[in-house]
Amino acid sequence: THAEVVIIQPQQRPMRTVGEMLDALMGGRLHYLDQARMLHRLESEPDVSVDNLFGDVAAGQWYDAAVAWAADKGIVNGYGNGKFGPDDKVTGMQAAAMILRAVGYDAQDEFTGANWDKTVLSDASIIGLLDGYKANVNTFAPRQWVAVMLANCLDAKTYKTMAPSFTGLLTSGEET
Repeated sequence: THAEVVIIQPQQRPMRTVGEMLDALMGGRLHYLDQARMLHRLESEPDVSVDNLFGDVAAGQWYDAAVAWAADKGIVNGYGNGKFGPDDKVTGMQAAAMILRAVGYDAQDEFTGANWDKTVLSDASIIGLLDGYKANVNTFAPRQWVAVMLANCLDAKTYKTMAPSFTGLLTSGEET
């Protein structure tokens, strides 16, 4: 028998930071388009009857329906200049805000203004959204920690209000 020799070529540019190494190992950081797509899929990909509001989300992109749906439901707002920033990275705080909006929080625009982040943290604490979240919520969100938030949301028993979002995925099927 012959032994097989595998030569691993070095990358063009070595990773320089711990964050870059973790990104490579853990699947990377979450982008706005990823977050919209995940929430849209959790809602069983409902049909979208509205046009996309953002000039940087071209029709026919694999995520355009998810972004249009999330904007229509008030889950995402974009930058206010007609831009969504689909490839921009999402912080843990921004991801938490989007998840909370998907289940009925921020109905009165509480997640705006100078203290929006404190309101998000307060509401996230009420339902245990950040339980087990091991990253800094003010830094870009690693995918695996956003998955933790989504799992916590689906397991949550207390909501301020229950929006139609995710009701089909709650194990009890009851509104709480």
